[in-house]
Amino acid sequence: MYELIKQAHFIAIFIWIVSMILAGFTLKSAARGTYTKILRGFMSLGISFTWLLGIYMAYFGGHYTSLWFWAKIVLVFTLSGLHGKIAGQLRKNEETLSYKSIASMSFITLLTVVLVLYLALLKPF
Repeated sequence: MYELIKQAHFIAIFIWIVSMILAGFTLKSAARGTYTKILRGFMSLGISFTWLLGIYMAYFGGHYTSLWFWAKIVLVFTLSGLHGKIAGQLRKNEETLSYKSIASMSFITLLTVVLVLYLALLKPF
């Protein structure tokens, strides 16, 4: 059962992160409106399942006592904050973002995900 939950967790992460990266570029495109609502839905679904399944795995896997887990949680809170910023901009349908800020958000998202995956897969400490 744990392995099934773990696989679902990775799928949720994928949905969440891809939709966060696409959201920035959606704000610069002419195809907003319904598309932004769908994208916000995917972002919300992804973050919800990521957190729920992650909490389940931390509890039943006994990871909550590990240092690597707490470092990972700090990074996941960072991603969650960035998610909130992106979702708010999508909700407002802001066009004021520059390509530089979109690229920065995407870079920070990807870098944080790489660090989270490093901690989760290798459990270095």
